[in-house]
Amino acid sequence: MTELERLKTENAERKQITLRIPERVYEALVTEAEEKGITVNELILLRINPLKADFSTIFSHVLSQNQ
Repeated sequence: MTELERLKTENAERKQITLRIPERVYEALVTEAEEKGITVNELILLRINPLKADFSTIFSHVLSQNQ
């Protein structure tokens, strides 16, 4: 199981929050998430928990599609 899969299923109960960020920061997150083939929410989860993320595994499907 990849880190992204673990983060998405780790807790059956999740806490929804509102995050206020500048529009340009949001647009940068959207762009990066689209480039990586993931959602903004998934990108934020990876960003706030970076030490456990295995990006080579997480993005292997994206890399293989681009070749």
